[in-house]
Formats: sequence, C-alpha cells, structure tokens
Amino acid sequence: MKGFIKAVIDLYIYSSIHVAIVATLFCAETFFFICHEIDLLYLGIVFFSTSFMYSLHRIIGITKVSEDLILGRYQVIHKHKSDLKVYAAISLLGLIFCFVFSTLSYLVFLIPLGIISLLYAVPFFSDQKRLRDINFIKIFLIAIVWSALSIAPIASSGTDIHYGILCIVAIERLIYIIGITIPFDVRDLKIDQSLVTKTIPQYIGVRKSYFLSYTLTLISFILYISLAVFSNQYNLLGYITIAFIISLGAIFLSRGKESDYYFSGLLDGVIGIRALIIIIGSLGSI
Repeated sequence: MKGFIKAVIDLYIYSSIHVAIVATLFCAETFFFICHEIDLLYLGIVFFSTSFMYSLHRIIGITKVSEDLILGRYQVIHKHKSDLKVYAAISLLGLIFCFVFSTLSYLVFLIPLGIISLLYAVPFFSDQKRLRDINFIKIFLIAIVWSALSIAPIASSGTDIHYGILCIVAIERLIYIIGITIPFDVRDLKIDQSLVTKTIPQYIGVRKSYFLSYTLTLISFILYISLAVFSNQYNLLGYITIAFIISLGAIFLSRGKESDYYFSGLLDGVIGIRALIIIIGSLGSI
C-alpha cells in the first residue's frame, strides 16, 4: 500500500501536474484580486505551458547531473524519463489547442516568455549551456516568468486598471517568487557546484540567504497589504496575512531539509495555498 501511495505522489509531483496547478492558481489569484473574474482559456495556456516546460527541464536536466549525484528525486526522474517525454508531448498538444483559440494580444505577450523558458531549459548555446547555467541568473528568470505570467492576461486584455497598480502587483509577485525560491538554491548547492553555476547561497552563505528570503517575503507582504488597502479590499487583509504567515513558516521549516517531497511538494505548493486563500477571500467580496 505504501508503495502504491508513493507511486501516486511521484506521478503527481514529477509529471509536473503539481507545479502546473500551482502556477495556474497563482495566475487565477491575480484575476480574482484585480477584476473578480477569470479567463479559463488563459489558465489553460498557463497549465499546459508550465507542465510542458517543467517536464522538458527535467528531461534535459537529468542528463547534466553526474552519476554520483543521481540520488533521491534524480533517481525518480531518471527512472521515469520516458514517461516524462509522454507528459511533455501531451502538455504540448494541450498548449497548441489553447493557442488556436487564443487572442493575438495574449500571443504577443506570451511568446517572449516562451522563448525565455526554452532558453532556460534547452542548451542552445555553443558550450551546451542553458540560460539557467549562467551565474546568478536562474532564480531571477523563474521569478520574471512567473510574475509576468500572472499579470499577462490583465495587461493584454484592456481591463480598466491603472498601470501603476499593475506594476506594483508584478513587483510583489516577482519579490515573492524570489523569496520562496531561495531555499531551493540552498538545497541545490551541491548540484549547482557540480555544474559550476554560482547562486546566491554560494555567494552570501546559507544563513544570509535565509535572511534575504524572509526579508523579500515580508516586503512582498507589505506591498500586497498596501495594494489591498489602496483598492479598498479591506476584507482581504486577514486572508493575505494568513497566506504570508504560512509562506514564512514553510520557508523556515525548509532549513536543513533536502527531501524533494518537501520542496517540490510543500514549498512549491505554498504558492498555490497562498493563491487559494486569497481567491477564497476575493470570492467572499463578490
């Protein structure tokens, strides 16, 4: 029974379904916060594109890890490499289907993000390096793409909203994703060192990296609270506070952990939990 449960959890996490759901919820959060409605087609694009890119990243990434470091999650990824190719193909078909019915404004906004994502995962450079292998850039690429995805539908739809507010929303999401992603770089210290890729934890140390993670998350919290007050959504203040307490708690508990079930499962999942809490709060105000 335990083996079956583990197999189901592995399928959920390593097929990229989990991170795709999290990214979709993160974008839905922006819809509900800003205009209290959603665009299902756009959320479909986010789901399938995230699933495709993360599957592709895992397929290519496992080939760059030395055999003596293929442990834990890398063993699972290596074992299911063929399955990941199937998941990537299905996701690509779903993405193409959504794009067929998409608007031109979405495509114009999303194509640059798609190019960045491909360069992040695929070794296009002459020395077989990916964009993520450039020193210090990995965490910022993730944050930029996730932040941009979360505001793309609002920015390109002509929704009546002040662009200053939209920029602050984008900055809040950018800072939040960087804060929540720093512990991943701490966990991946050995892998990044083997790939000769410098990261924030390598440069400033683990202790200062966690301090930076807490600081960025708190700044994100202050920005979100300010946005709620400015937009007269006082009913969301409690929901936002709960969401960020959970986020800070998850970052704190990640110290000393290496389990991918915690990182790819719970710590990634915290982004989705935050979104669900704020979506529930937004629904209460409709």
